[in-house]
Amino acid sequence: MRKRYIELDNLWCHKKLAVSAIMEHLKNNEPSSYYLNAQFNEGWVIDNYDESYTVSMSFSVYEDSVDSNIDVHLQVFVKKNDVVGSVIRR
Repeated sequence: MRKRYIELDNLWCHKKLAVSAIMEHLKNNEPSSYYLNAQFNEGWVIDNYDESYTVSMSFSVYEDSVDSNIDVHLQVFVKKNDVVGSVIRR
């Protein structure tokens, strides 16, 4: 099943572990201006039959090098029993 979220709070309430991992990645692995100015666009949850799931989140951030906003897409896969994988940037 695939579900779209347009409110970050709703996504966080549904998949706290994955959202926390993505936000931590954004804070620690992306330019600080991204984390400080990120505007949540949307998120997606894809639930798999084996109880694993994927969370994707899209943010609009200001990029100095192009003097414009860009979209940053981050994704994490969570295995059954809440084993969180690495966050990847798409």
